Amino acid sequence: MKNRTWVYLGEGHVTVYLHMSSFFNETRTYVSDYDGTKVYTEIYNRPDCRKPECMVSIKCWYLKTSQSTGVTLFNVLRPYEKDKKVELSIKFPDCDPDTWVAPELSNCDVIKAKPTKENANYYQHNKGYVITPKNVGKDKIGLELKLDEYYTKKQAKEAWKNIKRNKYVSKFYWDSWMGHYDCYCKACAVDGINCGQHKHNWRSWVGNPDIGYVRPVDSKCGKNDGVFKYKGSLYEPCSANEYDRLTFFTYDEYKKEKERVSLENSFNKIWKIKLTDEEIDSNGNVMGGAWKTPDGKIIGNTNKYIPEGSKKLVTLGWHRTDPKNAIRCPVCDDLFNIICHSVYNPEPLIYRAREYMAYRFWRVRRFLEDRKWERKRKRNNKEGK
Repeated sequence: MKNRTWVYLGEGHVTVYLHMSSFFNETRTYVSDYDGTKVYTEIYNRPDCRKPECMVSIKCWYLKTSQSTGVTLFNVLRPYEKDKKVELSIKFPDCDPDTWVAPELSNCDVIKAKPTKENANYYQHNKGYVITPKNVGKDKIGLELKLDEYYTKKQAKEAWKNIKRNKYVSKFYWDSWMGHYDCYCKACAVDGINCGQHKHNWRSWVGNPDIGYVRPVDSKCGKNDGVFKYKGSLYEPCSANEYDRLTFFTYDEYKKEKERVSLENSFNKIWKIKLTDEEIDSNGNVMGGAWKTPDGKIIGNTNKYIPEGSKKLVTLGWHRTDPKNAIRCPVCDDLFNIICHSVYNPEPLIYRAREYMAYRFWRVRRFLEDRKWERKRKRNNKEGK
């Protein structure tokens, strides 16, 4: 799917996945239908009199019913770059479509997208923009278009060569669950980290997808200190025991979480559940009370000696990855962009052939199973069951 253009229309939103190619030397139209709603998208290259290169025109409009007139969702231009991936997404406000105001050509504001909790980082190789209409009138709702631009095929190929040259990516391994080959980032991978009696390793697999975390550093101490250099900057991988850790809440934090997800039990009731140091070290799905000592260590509430100044905590068995003073691994981000978003495929040809054969086998198996259940259904209907 990543090597072709298509439009996804879901409940309350639409996304256009555009692969820039010579296919759009003439106007191409895409029609998407969901629950009676239709979205039409027109894409084509057109010369820009102000610039020597072509511009890709992407226009999208919305029909609530077949009898209604179309409402424009967006009408924008982007510079044409061969084999570049662009994603344009927009959410529909929960109000009358006649009140919507679309971002159109010069009558819109374009700003660089900022990180959010949902999208913690716009990758170094990925340009993110938010496009909104200007001069939205009273009783009107301006639509917000989110636009992401990814590597071209040439850029992705160069980035892959750099990563391979520095040995920052593993070989490809077959993932029987996902049905394709996958690889992991070796730059942020860490081994042999002991947490109590339990040993933890970390691998950031591209296809999952996982994202590793690193901390920027100023200098490299030794050959085997784990610090790596990427695109002129030095990074130190986070320890494996910082990933997918048990989440602990203070009284105030638990109160906010209880309001957010309607938790049933009170803080004090959960805190009375016994929790040992061994259970905390195991990082399992445990629930109960704990103490956070003044030096930041978390110990179970079964301890007899509690340092003065310790604070009560509770855990619900939830896990979270949130290393302090860390950023997303730039190599992980590049690998995800190259393999999952660009049109460049770094897999060896033999692996691509195996994936294709596995996919064909799955299609045949699915077809035979469907036929089996169809025959069974007809037989049951005939027998009156």
